[in-house]
Amino acid sequence: RKGMKEYFVGTDDFQRAHELTDEGSIHQGGMISANAIRCRKSPIKVGRWMLDSGAFSQVTQYGDFTMSPREYVELAVRFQDCGDLACIVTQDYMCEPQVITHLKSMGIQANWRLHQRKSVDRYEQILVEGDRQGLKVPVMPVLQGWEVEDYMEHWSLYCDVNRALGRKSRNVYLTHGYTHDHPQWLGLGSTCKRNAKPQVVAQILDTMPWHYINGQEDFRIHAFGLKTTALKHGSIKDRLYSADSFAYDFHARISGQIRTRRARMDSATRWGKEVRENQVQMHIEI
Repeated sequence: RKGMKEYFVGTDDFQRAHELTDEGSIHQGGMISANAIRCRKSPIKVGRWMLDSGAFSQVTQYGDFTMSPREYVELAVRFQDCGDLACIVTQDYMCEPQVITHLKSMGIQANWRLHQRKSVDRYEQILVEGDRQGLKVPVMPVLQGWEVEDYMEHWSLYCDVNRALGRKSRNVYLTHGYTHDHPQWLGLGSTCKRNAKPQVVAQILDTMPWHYINGQEDFRIHAFGLKTTALKHGSIKDRLYSADSFAYDFHARISGQIRTRRARMDSATRWGKEVRENQVQMHIEI
């Protein structure tokens, strides 16, 4: 078993973000939201990091993205030479039932099929903008769904885009910056709420086609929002390439505690270490 290689901890401390980079058996980096740096002009002091599109905040608060694909890529290009930017995450639409219900209450048309289609459309636009604007790092597509079979259907939509763009590969190798020497980084969305039911994440990993495509490491799988609860299971942690979480400061935020950036960074560092050193168990109890 290869096991997880990287874990990205969310941060908004752009002077100490570099402290999150740690070269252990599982490398640690920082996850930074586009929402946090959107208005920033000066460089950020960061080591290894990933740019998150800020999808959850934008879509749940405003009903859609407040940044167009062009604006999002402009933002990425502005900061792409800061530290070691691993990739940027596409602008995807979540499929959790709670999100769909919330958007409908706002009078917005929403369902998981529509969100899958919109995610693919955004991804394709970001690829075009990446080439046009000189984006130097890869773009991570994200598979969305809720039921296990939903993810397979979303996979098919990405493959349709492949064919539409004239790619002959069965794989989703249409992204900017990926080659067969540098495997596609592919995200699993709507997994944050799965920590209490890790067996569903394991089932998704069982169902997806990366097990049989070429017998090669054609994909690096990234799971969003996974914590120790889910990552303590070897059937999950050992099959992912990477994961991330902003949850280390969650309880402090919702309780209204006043937290300094230093305190939050110290918490993030401890959290990342706990996740990376977490011992796995071999079986999941159903």
